[in-house]
Amino acid sequence: MKGFTPKRGCFVVFEGIDRSGKSTQARLAYERLVKAGYPSELLRFPDRTTSIGKVLNSYLTQGTEHDDKGVSEKTVASPQLMHLLFAANRWETQARLLRALGEGKVVVADRYSFSGIAYTVGAAPVVAQAAAREAEARAGKSGEPADVAAACALVTAATGSPFDGEFCRASEQGLLAPDAVFYLDITPEEAQKRGGYGDELYEQLAVQERVHGAYKQFEDLPYWRRIPAGVSPEALHEKIAEELKLVIQQTQPDQPLKAKGDAAGSDGRKRLWEM
Repeated sequence: MKGFTPKRGCFVVFEGIDRSGKSTQARLAYERLVKAGYPSELLRFPDRTTSIGKVLNSYLTQGTEHDDKGVSEKTVASPQLMHLLFAANRWETQARLLRALGEGKVVVADRYSFSGIAYTVGAAPVVAQAAAREAEARAGKSGEPADVAAACALVTAATGSPFDGEFCRASEQGLLAPDAVFYLDITPEEAQKRGGYGDELYEQLAVQERVHGAYKQFEDLPYWRRIPAGVSPEALHEKIAEELKLVIQQTQPDQPLKAKGDAAGSDGRKRLWEM
Protein backbone atom coordinates (compact mmCIF):
# COMPACT_ATOMS: atom_id res chain seq x y z
CA MET A 1 0.00 0.00 0.00
CA LYS A 2 1.38 3.38 -1.01
CA GLY A 3 0.53 6.14 1.43
CA PHE A 4 -1.39 9.34 0.80
CA THR A 5 -3.53 11.62 2.94
CA PRO A 6 -7.25 11.22 2.14
CA LYS A 7 -9.01 14.46 3.16
CA ARG A 8 -11.97 12.53 4.50
CA GLY A 9 -10.01 9.99 6.53
CA CYS A 10 -11.07 6.38 6.91
CA PHE A 11 -12.53 4.52 9.90
CA VAL A 12 -12.13 0.74 10.13
CA VAL A 13 -13.10 -1.57 12.98
CA PHE A 14 -11.96 -5.06 13.98
CA GLU A 15 -14.57 -7.27 15.64
CA GLY A 16 -14.84 -10.85 16.86
CA ILE A 17 -15.24 -13.02 19.91
CA ASP A 18 -12.50 -13.22 22.53
CA ARG A 19 -9.23 -14.73 21.27
CA SER A 20 -10.29 -14.41 17.63
CA GLY A 21 -7.11 -12.44 16.95
CA LYS A 22 -8.71 -9.04 16.46
CA SER A 23 -6.35 -7.11 18.76
CA THR A 24 -3.31 -8.60 17.03
CA GLN A 25 -4.73 -7.92 13.57
CA ALA A 26 -5.75 -4.37 14.45
CA ARG A 27 -2.21 -3.69 15.64
CA LEU A 28 -0.64 -5.30 12.56
CA ALA A 29 -2.90 -3.32 10.24
CA TYR A 30 -2.04 -0.08 12.03
CA GLU A 31 1.70 -0.80 11.88
CA ARG A 32 1.47 -1.65 8.18
CA LEU A 33 -0.39 1.56 7.44
CA VAL A 34 2.21 3.64 9.28
CA LYS A 35 5.05 1.88 7.47
CA ALA A 36 3.32 2.53 4.14
CA GLY A 37 3.07 6.24 4.89
CA TYR A 38 -0.57 6.56 5.88
CA PRO A 39 -1.26 8.94 8.77
CA SER A 40 -2.99 6.55 11.15
CA GLU A 41 -4.28 6.14 14.69
CA LEU A 42 -5.10 3.03 16.75
CA LEU A 43 -8.03 2.97 19.20
CA ARG A 44 -8.99 0.19 21.61
CA PHE A 45 -12.38 -0.35 23.24
CA PRO A 46 -12.96 -0.27 26.04
CA ASP A 47 -10.46 2.52 26.50
CA ARG A 48 -9.30 1.61 30.00
CA THR A 49 -7.37 4.86 30.52
CA THR A 50 -10.45 7.05 31.00
CA SER A 51 -12.47 7.42 34.21
CA ILE A 52 -15.22 5.18 32.87
CA GLY A 53 -12.66 2.84 31.36
CA LYS A 54 -11.06 2.26 34.75
CA VAL A 55 -14.44 1.20 36.17
CA LEU A 56 -14.88 -1.21 33.27
CA ASN A 57 -11.39 -2.62 33.70
CA SER A 58 -12.10 -3.34 37.37
CA TYR A 59 -15.36 -5.07 36.43
CA LEU A 60 -13.78 -7.21 33.71
CA THR A 61 -10.69 -8.29 35.63
CA GLN A 62 -12.46 -9.03 38.93
CA GLY A 63 -14.21 -11.91 37.22
CA THR A 64 -10.93 -13.82 37.05
CA GLU A 65 -11.00 -14.30 40.81
CA HIS A 66 -13.76 -16.89 40.42
CA ASP A 67 -13.81 -20.30 38.80
CA ASP A 68 -14.94 -20.79 35.23
CA LYS A 69 -18.33 -22.19 36.23
CA GLY A 70 -19.68 -18.95 37.58
CA VAL A 71 -19.18 -15.34 38.59
CA SER A 72 -19.93 -13.81 41.97
CA GLU A 73 -22.96 -11.56 42.09
CA LYS A 74 -20.74 -9.03 43.86
CA THR A 75 -18.78 -8.76 40.61
CA VAL A 76 -21.81 -8.59 38.29
CA ALA A 77 -23.56 -5.23 38.12
CA SER A 78 -26.89 -4.58 36.42
CA PRO A 79 -26.53 -5.62 32.76
CA GLN A 80 -28.23 -2.40 31.69
CA LEU A 81 -25.78 -0.34 33.72
CA MET A 82 -22.77 -2.17 32.31
CA HIS A 83 -23.97 -1.76 28.74
CA LEU A 84 -24.48 1.96 29.25
CA LEU A 85 -21.00 2.29 30.75
CA PHE A 86 -19.43 0.52 27.77
CA ALA A 87 -21.44 2.80 25.44
CA ALA A 88 -20.39 5.90 27.40
CA ASN A 89 -16.78 4.83 26.97
CA ARG A 90 -17.30 4.88 23.20
CA TRP A 91 -18.97 8.28 23.38
CA GLU A 92 -15.94 9.58 25.29
CA THR A 93 -13.78 9.02 22.20
CA GLN A 94 -15.99 10.64 19.56
CA ALA A 95 -14.25 14.03 19.63
CA ARG A 96 -10.86 12.33 19.28
CA LEU A 97 -12.18 10.14 16.47
CA LEU A 98 -13.69 13.06 14.56
CA ARG A 99 -10.51 15.07 14.97
CA ALA A 100 -8.35 12.23 13.62
CA LEU A 101 -10.63 11.67 10.64
CA GLY A 102 -10.75 15.41 9.97
CA GLU A 103 -6.96 15.32 9.75
CA GLY A 104 -7.23 12.66 7.05
CA LYS A 105 -6.05 9.78 9.22
CA VAL A 106 -6.93 6.11 8.87
CA VAL A 107 -8.36 5.21 12.28
CA VAL A 108 -8.16 1.54 13.25
CA ALA A 109 -10.39 0.47 16.15
CA ASP A 110 -10.08 -2.72 18.16
CA ARG A 111 -13.80 -3.30 18.92
CA TYR A 112 -16.66 -0.80 18.69
CA SER A 113 -20.43 -0.68 19.18
CA PHE A 114 -20.97 -4.08 17.60
CA SER A 115 -19.05 -5.75 20.42
CA GLY A 116 -21.07 -3.79 22.93
CA ILE A 117 -24.34 -5.06 21.55
CA ALA A 118 -23.22 -8.64 20.90
CA TYR A 119 -21.70 -9.06 24.35
CA THR A 120 -24.62 -7.47 26.17
CA VAL A 121 -27.29 -9.47 24.36
CA GLY A 122 -25.25 -12.66 24.35
CA ALA A 123 -23.36 -12.62 27.62
CA ALA A 124 -25.58 -10.88 30.14
CA PRO A 125 -28.06 -13.75 30.68
CA VAL A 126 -25.29 -16.31 31.18
CA VAL A 127 -23.28 -14.14 33.55
CA ALA A 128 -26.34 -13.11 35.54
CA GLN A 129 -27.56 -16.70 35.89
CA ALA A 130 -24.12 -17.72 37.11
CA ALA A 131 -24.31 -14.97 39.71
CA ALA A 132 -27.69 -16.22 40.87
CA ARG A 133 -26.43 -19.79 41.23
CA GLU A 134 -23.44 -18.71 43.29
CA ALA A 135 -25.61 -16.45 45.43
CA GLU A 136 -27.99 -19.32 46.11
CA ALA A 137 -25.12 -21.59 47.11
CA ARG A 138 -23.72 -18.90 49.38
CA ALA A 139 -27.10 -18.30 50.99
CA GLY A 140 -27.34 -21.98 51.87
CA LYS A 141 -24.18 -21.59 53.94
CA SER A 142 -24.64 -18.13 55.41
CA GLY A 143 -28.42 -17.69 55.52
CA GLU A 144 -28.50 -14.55 53.40
CA PRO A 145 -31.62 -14.83 51.20
CA ALA A 146 -31.35 -11.15 50.26
CA ASP A 147 -28.28 -11.99 48.17
CA VAL A 148 -30.29 -14.56 46.23
CA ALA A 149 -33.06 -12.06 45.55
CA ALA A 150 -30.56 -9.49 44.32
CA ALA A 151 -28.81 -11.95 42.02
CA CYS A 152 -32.09 -13.30 40.67
CA ALA A 153 -33.09 -9.72 39.91
CA LEU A 154 -30.06 -9.55 37.63
CA VAL A 155 -31.33 -12.59 35.74
CA THR A 156 -34.74 -10.97 35.31
CA ALA A 157 -33.09 -7.79 34.09
CA ALA A 158 -30.88 -9.69 31.68
CA THR A 159 -33.59 -11.85 30.18
CA GLY A 160 -36.63 -9.56 30.35
CA SER A 161 -38.17 -8.18 27.16
CA PRO A 162 -36.73 -4.64 27.56
CA PHE A 163 -33.24 -6.09 27.42
CA ASP A 164 -32.82 -6.74 23.71
CA GLY A 165 -31.05 -5.44 20.66
CA GLU A 166 -33.28 -2.38 20.46
CA PHE A 167 -32.37 -1.33 23.99
CA CYS A 168 -28.68 -1.81 23.24
CA ARG A 169 -28.73 0.05 19.93
CA ALA A 170 -30.42 3.08 21.49
CA SER A 171 -27.31 4.01 23.48
CA GLU A 172 -25.13 3.61 20.36
CA GLN A 173 -27.37 5.66 18.08
CA GLY A 174 -25.53 8.65 16.71
CA LEU A 175 -22.01 7.31 17.10
CA LEU A 176 -19.84 7.52 13.99
CA ALA A 177 -20.39 4.61 11.62
CA PRO A 178 -17.26 2.88 10.29
CA ASP A 179 -16.31 2.61 6.65
CA ALA A 180 -15.60 -1.09 7.17
CA VAL A 181 -15.82 -3.72 9.88
CA PHE A 182 -13.49 -6.71 9.65
CA TYR A 183 -15.27 -9.46 11.55
CA LEU A 184 -12.78 -12.21 12.38
CA ASP A 185 -14.93 -15.32 12.45
CA ILE A 186 -13.76 -18.27 14.53
CA THR A 187 -15.70 -20.88 16.49
CA PRO A 188 -15.74 -20.48 20.29
CA GLU A 189 -14.26 -23.97 20.60
CA GLU A 190 -11.26 -23.04 18.47
CA ALA A 191 -10.79 -19.74 20.30
CA GLN A 192 -10.79 -21.59 23.62
CA LYS A 193 -7.63 -23.45 22.57
CA ARG A 194 -5.64 -20.23 22.21
CA GLY A 195 -3.30 -18.87 24.85
CA GLY A 196 -4.62 -16.59 27.58
CA TYR A 197 -8.21 -17.82 27.33
CA GLY A 198 -10.16 -17.32 30.56
CA ASP A 199 -8.27 -14.27 31.81
CA GLU A 200 -11.35 -12.06 31.86
CA LEU A 201 -14.98 -12.22 32.93
CA TYR A 202 -16.60 -13.08 29.60
CA GLU A 203 -14.04 -15.69 28.54
CA GLN A 204 -16.26 -18.69 29.26
CA LEU A 205 -17.35 -21.07 26.50
CA ALA A 206 -21.08 -20.68 27.21
CA VAL A 207 -20.76 -16.90 27.04
CA GLN A 208 -18.69 -16.92 23.85
CA GLU A 209 -21.14 -19.25 22.10
CA ARG A 210 -23.97 -16.80 22.72
CA VAL A 211 -21.85 -13.82 21.70
CA HIS A 212 -20.82 -15.59 18.49
CA GLY A 213 -24.49 -16.07 17.68
CA ALA A 214 -25.34 -12.46 18.55
CA TYR A 215 -22.83 -11.17 15.99
CA LYS A 216 -24.96 -12.66 13.21
CA GLN A 217 -27.42 -9.76 13.47
CA PHE A 218 -24.87 -7.51 11.75
CA GLU A 219 -24.23 -9.69 8.69
CA ASP A 220 -26.43 -7.59 6.40
CA LEU A 221 -24.65 -4.31 7.09
CA PRO A 222 -22.96 -3.21 3.83
CA TYR A 223 -19.69 -2.38 5.60
CA TRP A 224 -19.52 -5.78 7.38
CA ARG A 225 -16.72 -7.99 6.04
CA ARG A 226 -16.51 -11.52 7.40
CA ILE A 227 -12.95 -12.86 7.46
CA PRO A 228 -12.43 -16.56 8.38
CA ALA A 229 -9.90 -16.40 11.22
CA GLY A 230 -8.89 -20.04 11.66
CA VAL A 231 -5.57 -19.52 9.88
CA SER A 232 -2.11 -18.32 10.90
CA PRO A 233 -1.80 -14.68 12.03
CA GLU A 234 0.47 -14.00 9.05
CA ALA A 235 -1.99 -15.37 6.49
CA LEU A 236 -4.86 -13.55 8.15
CA HIS A 237 -2.95 -10.27 8.10
CA GLU A 238 -2.25 -10.54 4.36
CA LYS A 239 -5.92 -11.19 3.63
CA ILE A 240 -6.96 -8.20 5.72
CA ALA A 241 -4.32 -5.99 4.07
CA GLU A 242 -5.88 -6.71 0.67
CA GLU A 243 -9.35 -5.82 1.95
CA LEU A 244 -8.12 -2.71 3.74
CA LYS A 245 -6.45 -1.41 0.60
CA LEU A 246 -9.77 -1.64 -1.24
CA VAL A 247 -11.63 0.13 1.57
CA ILE A 248 -9.20 3.05 1.55
CA GLN A 249 -9.35 3.31 -2.25
CA GLN A 250 -13.16 3.42 -2.13
CA THR A 251 -13.25 6.06 0.60
CA GLN A 252 -13.28 9.28 -1.39
CA PRO A 253 -13.41 12.80 0.10
CA ASP A 254 -16.97 13.94 0.86
CA GLN A 255 -18.37 10.59 -0.28
CA PRO A 256 -19.02 8.53 2.88
CA LEU A 257 -19.89 4.91 2.38
CA LYS A 258 -23.63 4.42 2.70
CA ALA A 259 -24.95 2.10 5.37
CA LYS A 260 -28.47 0.79 5.74
CA GLY A 261 -30.08 2.20 8.87
CA ASP A 262 -27.47 4.94 9.30
CA ALA A 263 -27.79 8.66 8.62
CA ALA A 264 -25.26 11.34 7.77
CA GLY A 265 -24.36 14.01 10.31
CA SER A 266 -23.60 17.67 9.62
CA ASP A 267 -20.01 16.70 8.82
CA GLY A 268 -21.19 14.38 6.04
CA ARG A 269 -20.32 11.22 7.97
CA LYS A 270 -22.67 8.37 8.62
CA ARG A 271 -24.01 7.74 12.13
CA LEU A 272 -25.08 4.41 13.60
CA TRP A 273 -28.78 3.57 13.50
CA GLU A 274 -30.12 7.07 12.97
CA MET A 275 -33.14 7.27 10.74
